Amino acid sequence: MAVLLEKLWNDVALGKSLTLRQRLCRWACNVEAILCLGIILPFDLPMPDVPRLVKLATIVLRRKGWKSAFGNPFLPIVSAVFFLLAGKAAYAQSLTTDSSSPKAAAAAPVKPAGAVDFSEIKATHPWRIAFIPKFKFFGESGRLSSYWQPAWEGAQKAGADFGVSVRLVTSEVRGRTDADYVEPQIRLVAELTAQGQLDGLVIAPFDSDRLAPVVDKAIAAGIPTVALDTPINSDQVLTLVAFDNFAAGDTMGKWVVKQLGGGGKALILDGPQNEQNALDRRKGFLTGLETGNIDVLNTKSADWEIEPARQTTADWLNKYPEVQVILAANDNMAIGAAQAVAAAKRPRLLITGFDATEAGKAAIQAGQIAATIDQSPGEQSRLAIQLLIRHLETGDKFPPIVYLPKIHLVTFENREGRAAKGERP
Repeated sequence: MAVLLEKLWNDVALGKSLTLRQRLCRWACNVEAILCLGIILPFDLPMPDVPRLVKLATIVLRRKGWKSAFGNPFLPIVSAVFFLLAGKAAYAQSLTTDSSSPKAAAAAPVKPAGAVDFSEIKATHPWRIAFIPKFKFFGESGRLSSYWQPAWEGAQKAGADFGVSVRLVTSEVRGRTDADYVEPQIRLVAELTAQGQLDGLVIAPFDSDRLAPVVDKAIAAGIPTVALDTPINSDQVLTLVAFDNFAAGDTMGKWVVKQLGGGGKALILDGPQNEQNALDRRKGFLTGLETGNIDVLNTKSADWEIEPARQTTADWLNKYPEVQVILAANDNMAIGAAQAVAAAKRPRLLITGFDATEAGKAAIQAGQIAATIDQSPGEQSRLAIQLLIRHLETGDKFPPIVYLPKIHLVTFENREGRAAKGERP
């Protein structure tokens, strides 16, 4: 109400380019509406009701035979008086309204979509949630891969902690590449949707595009969905919970600067040039290194593999004997670099990895690698379950991507407790 009347006040009472008669005549066609605004203002009616009441009052006035404002010079004067008084009062009220009052609080949005509350709540209802990871199994053990097994264990614990039912949904397919798992994953989502016994879904898609249609159908059927690790190319999913590779690279870069006393010579073993996580990690490394006086001598991709990293590092050690640190974008490449460094008998050279794989942590234990980054798959799963519960309980909405709020850097000193934590920038 205050906004509408303020606009009328500015147009009519404060318009310096119009004469008084012109200002009054400008609103003559809406005189009944202005009268109604002045009359209903003291009742402090909700804004959505004002247009309907104005229209109703106008119809009543016309049916009673009141003349148009153009034909009766008295009505514009009366309407102007009503308007000026009501407009001033509403405008003054808008300037003094206490934002902490119940009325102001009710008018304000509860939480913008961009805000994420990382505190945890327990469910008030035993929601049924399906967890579909990238279900590549490890050998004949029946366990998921070294990344997705802890992710599932984190989802299980979240279900127990938050009071909801979380069940693992996988296929028995044993494929050779990611493409072999796409159709089985699509069928799983379709079956869950048809069963109609699900309240929510957390899924790590094997294919961002091909999973989108079936996930959209699940959402349309009332199954809100959170993507995990990999995006689903749909604007219907609640959010994507993922690891911030750039922030983690930045954390590692800053740690290296500290280890080198602020300056030194570095080399970077990069991932594939066409993969976003490799690009983000490299950019993070460089940003972190820029906090010191670090000279990056060279950067080269070893495609995540041990042997290419070993060969590249061996060549580098001959070409750049002054190098003090090698930052690898994953643990495999760090292990390959460590092998080349051992062969060249350069034990004092610092090597860092990324991913905190079992092999990477073993290399830290053996003193071959100095540090790595733990992507915390269990914590990612826990966050995905929590966000889904928040949506089911309160209707909360989230930004398109939600990153873990902390980055875990693993060194020999904290390899068990993971005490070193870097905040996302």
